[in-house]
Amino acid sequence: MSRRFIIHTGPAKTGTSSLQEALFNNRQALARAGFHYPVLGRSDQMPRLPGHHGIPAVLKSGGALPEEFLDWAASLPQTNTIVLSSENLAHLSAAQIRQLAAQTCAEQVDVIYYARRWDRLLPSIWQELVKHGESRGYQEFLTTQTEAPRASFYLNYALPLDRWADVFGQQAIRLYSYDNILASGGDIVTHFFQEVLAQDPPCKASGGRTNPRMATMETEMMRALNRMSFGQEQGNPGVRQKIVKGKCRITRDMAVLSGLMQPFLRLCRPCAPIALHAVEDDLLQRYGSRIGNPASGGRLFEVSSFHPAEFCCADYLMIPEAGAALRRIHRALGLPSAV
Repeated sequence: MSRRFIIHTGPAKTGTSSLQEALFNNRQALARAGFHYPVLGRSDQMPRLPGHHGIPAVLKSGGALPEEFLDWAASLPQTNTIVLSSENLAHLSAAQIRQLAAQTCAEQVDVIYYARRWDRLLPSIWQELVKHGESRGYQEFLTTQTEAPRASFYLNYALPLDRWADVFGQQAIRLYSYDNILASGGDIVTHFFQEVLAQDPPCKASGGRTNPRMATMETEMMRALNRMSFGQEQGNPGVRQKIVKGKCRITRDMAVLSGLMQPFLRLCRPCAPIALHAVEDDLLQRYGSRIGNPASGGRLFEVSSFHPAEFCCADYLMIPEAGAALRRIHRALGLPSAV
């Protein structure tokens, strides 16, 4: 017998941390209303995070979901709904989604996806990648995404949606504009509770988890340290973790570096706006009827000029004092050196 699932697939940088915290903190009240947000399904590497990141991790490895999770799901009344949330679910292949459906007996599924405008999304995605070891500059990252926007996971929202629609059908897709929610004075927690769960939203304190944006110069320092530690290879969050733990030891050099970076701050807009709107047109042909809060004209976003993103040009590294400050920070934090 099938069970209903609400699967929030993110994606990243659309308020997912705040929503997952609110769902976790209010799971008892939700359970009384017939919605179950499991404590199980977390990532072994991030056991304290409220999102179900362990589920996509297991599916990507080709493994089976934990028996404890499946037994818990099977014990619930059939009239109840299981709510899952992880931005990593957006990265599953169609085959992995079929495995999820088969193992959980999920047939009645609502797939929730919040789309964020490209000019606001790309800087946030790049910064998040830097936190996890990325060493490319913003302009290089931007070029790799916009030179083939239809092939970009971050720019072409149809790529992840098509995989879920392939398994559950287009009628399972519930697409929302993250920007339209914010423009109307709302937030993702209130929207999800009211529009998706049809429940009263929690008080603001219940969804207090945030993933704040770093300052531009702090991001650039982290990017440079990633390059020094890992070279051109993809790194890991170790640099960020050591910066957080050892900030008191590098405060003076951070201030020196920040001052040297100041003249090299630049603004950059995503290029090829016509191409991005063409990608949106393709999306609307398949999923236009699945948008829950369309902009004027039925579009996903209001048509307006792209906002520039601030970044630091790496030319500051030509200043000897900047390189010296970075090396002192690198040594003080005990970071590895790239081969």
